[in-house]
Amino acid sequence: MSAEAATEPTGKPERSVEMSKRVFLANLGGKQRIYVCNGCGGWVPYSRSQIAAAFEECASIKDLAGIFGISPLLARRMLSIARVDYVQRLYKDYLKGMTCVEIAKKNGMKPETLSKVFNGKGLDVWPGRRRPRIPTKKLSNLWQQTRTINRFAKALKVHWETAAKLQQQVHHLKTVQLFSHGGSIPSGAKPP
Repeated sequence: MSAEAATEPTGKPERSVEMSKRVFLANLGGKQRIYVCNGCGGWVPYSRSQIAAAFEECASIKDLAGIFGISPLLARRMLSIARVDYVQRLYKDYLKGMTCVEIAKKNGMKPETLSKVFNGKGLDVWPGRRRPRIPTKKLSNLWQQTRTINRFAKALKVHWETAAKLQQQVHHLKTVQLFSHGGSIPSGAKPP
């Protein structure tokens, strides 16, 4: 085979940097469509509303990627192009008590990537579980019932160190309340 024969077009487009972006936005015939490359090399057009509706039906970005036959990274790119705010949905999971690791695993991304996405939107996240927000009175009653850090932690479903911090906050508030109401300090209590 000669060198000239190797450079002749074969009918198949060569894979270039532009082709590797398997999701793109195009304006054809006055309608904007998001084109997604299917597994056979063909391009399938979708409207923004179709992508948004598909995302609402899916439990995660990983599920959405499975429907379209693309990677979760390309699914996130597709959602961004479609102007679907998927970050708020992920953040709602975080606020419900899921960790970044759990959310990332569920959605097919790395925890570091998820943290960057959250921080890019200005959302506050911590790597581990969030400390539960429980009213002081309820914490105080629970402490009276359990009386040990381990039982207190088990009842709150938190690590014992987190339970100890919560118990210290309750104890500190009780001491401050005694001072503000003119009560006497119990024999074992320390002033703040």
